[in-house]
Amino acid sequence: MATTVELTDLVDYWQDAATQTLPTYTELTSSGFAQDGDPVTGQRATLPGAPWFNLIAAMRVSLIKAAGLTPSKTPDPLQFLTALQSMAWMQDKKITQAMLADALISAAKLASSAVETAKIKDAAVTAAKLAANAVQTAKIQDAAVTNAKIAAGVLTFDRLASAAIATQEQAIAGTANNVLMTPLRVAQLLSEQMPPAVPTGMILPFLGTSVPEGFLLCNGSNVSRTTYANLFSVIGTRCGAGDGSTTFTLPNLHRRFAEYTTTTSEVGKTVEAGLPNITGGGGTGKMRWKGADKFVPTGCFSETDEKFGLGAGGDVSSYGQDFIASRSSNAYGRSSTVQPASIRLLPCIKL
Repeated sequence: MATTVELTDLVDYWQDAATQTLPTYTELTSSGFAQDGDPVTGQRATLPGAPWFNLIAAMRVSLIKAAGLTPSKTPDPLQFLTALQSMAWMQDKKITQAMLADALISAAKLASSAVETAKIKDAAVTAAKLAANAVQTAKIQDAAVTNAKIAAGVLTFDRLASAAIATQEQAIAGTANNVLMTPLRVAQLLSEQMPPAVPTGMILPFLGTSVPEGFLLCNGSNVSRTTYANLFSVIGTRCGAGDGSTTFTLPNLHRRFAEYTTTTSEVGKTVEAGLPNITGGGGTGKMRWKGADKFVPTGCFSETDEKFGLGAGGDVSSYGQDFIASRSSNAYGRSSTVQPASIRLLPCIKL
């Protein structure tokens, strides 16, 4: 650290007749260059005088004292040079960026703790002023690099050594404890350790009215083979080829029930609604008017009319029959198609 030097400290050693009175420099008023004078013309030679010698002596002594040295009682010419060569004469934060030549501060030129932080002006040492590998770990004082000394945003990703960042193999292995994990590596780790809970191509019913993220509605529309490449790789053109080149068709589950099969060739096939055929018979029957048991229809059969007349065997009646399946079960006649009790949900397919 620079030593504070007072005006009264600037005393020097003289041969004799030195005084303790502070010199005055007011007599040094003639500005120019010293000359020998000319006796012929009567021009006097330039006289330095005591004030000038005191000024030069004070400059010598002030520099020696500012370097933290004590002027020797017998003046030493080399002591002034020693003071010049000392770094202690620099004032705090007087080293600016302009004073630093490119690559001036190198590892070879940095003595241990030689350059104090207080001696360097704020922001004076930039990346352009530091030679490659100039500042070694051994040259940095413990705890010298603090948050306050690091500019905001200066430590960017490209400044990190590649060995400090996890590779895909390290991320999947999950054993390294001395590397950084990027979002990509984290995703790869999760993908390896935890397969998707819902695989691509799985169809799920949804009670909401908007298709959730990561799904498409099973409405039979054509979608891009490129945009939904993962889904296309699973279902292909099983539900339709789209335009035959750039699109493919989603399954259409609008008001359809899912039916399971263990035959892989049947996956994706649609089956239309239908019921087994119900047949029946009927016609005109005859019975005797007296002493005969009358036919009583049951189930889905009923008697439509009855006529009386005279037959060959005597008085007879005739009747007809019809067939209505709902008379047997009220499950018939509710709909034009097969419709069991149900709840309607959005069919969504996972991307």
